[in-house]
Amino acid sequence: MAEGPQGLTAKQRKAIVLLAQGHTIRGTGREINSGPDTIRHWRDNVPEFSLALERALRRMEREAEDSMRTNLSKAMETLVALLDSDQDGVRLGAATRIFALHTAYKEQRLQAEELVELKATLGLLQAQVEEQAGHCAEVPT
Repeated sequence: MAEGPQGLTAKQRKAIVLLAQGHTIRGTGREINSGPDTIRHWRDNVPEFSLALERALRRMEREAEDSMRTNLSKAMETLVALLDSDQDGVRLGAATRIFALHTAYKEQRLQAEELVELKATLGLLQAQVEEQAGHCAEVPT
């Protein structure tokens, strides 16, 4: 089979597309007429394949995030528009949902900030442990 860009065969390129789309290794193997062990071998032992797969997965992730942001923006616009409804129940429901989303967002940001602080503290503790280990190694026994 002829190799294409990045030194990958047509089967390997097709496998990358299928795996990036969420197909299982077994399903991908069936689709390209190769065994799952072959797919695993490519993934684990063929750097060009694993790199191309990683890039494809990151691209799919970015596309999904972009789509989510677009849809989230539309959803928020819809909720904001519902705040002007003539019906009290609709306005209350929209306001309640916006408040809940805002509260969840603030909580998530606080958790992210706490995580950053914990990682920094962990880094300091690791440095102290390594320093102590270095001092212990220097003490003659």
